[in-house]
Amino acid sequence: MAYPQQAEQLRIMILLAAIAAIVALGTAASLRYGVWGRRISAGLLVCVVALGTHLMAPKINSPEAGAITCLRAINAAQLLYQTSLGHGRYAETLDQLEKSRPPSEAMRGPLVDLRLRRSYRIELVSNGDHYTVTATPLPNPRKALRGTRSFCVAESATIFQDPSGRPPAVERGRCLDTSTPIQ
Repeated sequence: MAYPQQAEQLRIMILLAAIAAIVALGTAASLRYGVWGRRISAGLLVCVVALGTHLMAPKINSPEAGAITCLRAINAAQLLYQTSLGHGRYAETLDQLEKSRPPSEAMRGPLVDLRLRRSYRIELVSNGDHYTVTATPLPNPRKALRGTRSFCVAESATIFQDPSGRPPAVERGRCLDTSTPIQ
């Protein structure tokens, strides 16, 4: 198995070779078929560049990105709840928070979607005055559905991460481990 840097270089070389081949074929086709040859070679070139862009794109750990997005959405919903329906207090359950969302927001989907529930356990702890939301990775045999970091957010809106994946420590609506915020 190639090292990541070698695999990256190999992908670049294959992409450049494909582009060079299409340019050569396009030149030959344009000499023989005129405008249609140039159009076909331009179409092939666009397809190869699009495929290369997909291959060269950085791989994002989707479950972790989904968990971070979910925590941000819950935090925004809590602030909206506090200022409108809660009379200065936060929602105490995710269900209460979900039911209080305006129809325009609810149409976008639930705060915690089904795909994320397969990867993370999302928990809201609230006493009305303070709240904390945690996301803890669940064991999943499918690598694409498995997160490695756990997350914690409180009303300060700063999301903190724990690379070990252990459940975040929470006390009185505060994240205790604040050493590694998400940038």
